[in-house]
Amino acid sequence: MISAAEQQYPEASAWTLTWLEGRPRCALDDLLLVTLDGTESLRTTEEALDDDDDWLS
Repeated sequence: MISAAEQQYPEASAWTLTWLEGRPRCALDDLLLVTLDGTESLRTTEEALDDDDDWLS
C-alpha cells in the first residue's frame, strides 16, 4: 500500500505518522490519509487534509 501510494502521488515528499485517540494516522503530505476505523480495518481518504489543530483557534 505504501509504495502504491507513493507511485500514485510522485509529487509527495513525506509521510507523517501521528496518533489520535489511540489509533495511528499516516498522512502522505496533504494528499492521502491512512487510518484504522473502529473495526481495525484500514481506511484511506484522498481528500485534501485539514490541519488537525483547527479547533485550537
